[in-house]
Amino acid sequence: MVKIIRLLSLIFLSSVSVSCYAQDMDKVESYLRDFQQKIFNREFFRNTEKLENDTATVYSFAIKMILHKYDSVRSQVFSVSSNDPIAHEFFGDLNEFYRFGFAPILGDRSTATLIIPFFIVYNYGPNRSSNSKNPMKRGDIDLKLLKLFNLKDYSSLESIDYIYLPPLIKFMRGK
Repeated sequence: MVKIIRLLSLIFLSSVSVSCYAQDMDKVESYLRDFQQKIFNREFFRNTEKLENDTATVYSFAIKMILHKYDSVRSQVFSVSSNDPIAHEFFGDLNEFYRFGFAPILGDRSTATLIIPFFIVYNYGPNRSSNSKNPMKRGDIDLKLLKLFNLKDYSSLESIDYIYLPPLIKFMRGK
């Protein structure tokens, strides 16, 4: 009888922890969906005309932020940087990222480095001549994908956790 009670207790406790984890994951996924919508709908993300003369059709970069969590609701962004200057074309001012609260993503961590990869496909539309559309060369896509995740400073001895979000993908259409 004691063994059955212990077994039932273990099953109950494991199901409680799994359901708590699932609820936390649901909160994080919901937060990520809302965050992506805010990022691409805010006035600081722009469909820039400067790119119309650019030969590239695929852009990739990552935003790196150092975060500190105060409690379950409040967090602070200490620094924001990017691994490619093209990020400034899409986000005029990276300081806009200071406005966001990232407490749900941090989970139990008090300090972390957050990496947000962006993958943007820019379709120039039918008005662009066919010889100005530069198809990607073999190997270019590999380099673009590597840019999404190459922000970690391996020479640093800091013990700060790194959190990599799933890439935010945007398909844009030019004139």
